[in-house]
Amino acid sequence: MIDIKNLSIAYGGESVIENFSLHVEKGGRIALMGPSGCGKTSLMNAVCGILKPQKGSVSVDGKLSCVFQEPRLLPWLSALENVNAVLSDSAATMPETRKWLEAVGLGGNCGKLPSELSGGMQQRLAIARALAYGGDILLLDEPLKGMDPETEKAVTRLILESSEGRTLMLITHDEAEAEAFADQIYVYRDKKFELK
Repeated sequence: MIDIKNLSIAYGGESVIENFSLHVEKGGRIALMGPSGCGKTSLMNAVCGILKPQKGSVSVDGKLSCVFQEPRLLPWLSALENVNAVLSDSAATMPETRKWLEAVGLGGNCGKLPSELSGGMQQRLAIARALAYGGDILLLDEPLKGMDPETEKAVTRLILESSEGRTLMLITHDEAEAEAFADQIYVYRDKKFELK
């Protein structure tokens, strides 16, 4: 569950989001759409607790799992170790870790460092890590960027299957992506997100 009440976010005195409220029930799936700079990522960061809002409140009920715009991988760990770190960081969970890497098409890249992977591969690794972590709420900030159409379809299917029954919040510019992931789509207008 995600509950946002009268949220306002500003940068350098410039208001981005004003007096925004949103309630997402457990298992709800929503998408937020809008142009770059409208506050979509800021809103997600407020839900994550990374950003403190100037006004209003954000509360979540459950464990969060996030896919950010940047993969945010640990550069000194291999692909395998990056995913295993959210499970147990021990040999016992390595078989499960390998399954997640295979699921995103990275089974042959287990030993590579993030710097040895393309941008799209790094993004898939971040998705594998978030799905392996589990959690009650999955937050996705443009998760499919840098992927070719075929890979995008496969990863979309994986995310939908793996997140069934969980609360999901997607941030995107892409209407087709929003429709694939969400039951409700909110579009940015006049410094707030309104139901499409």
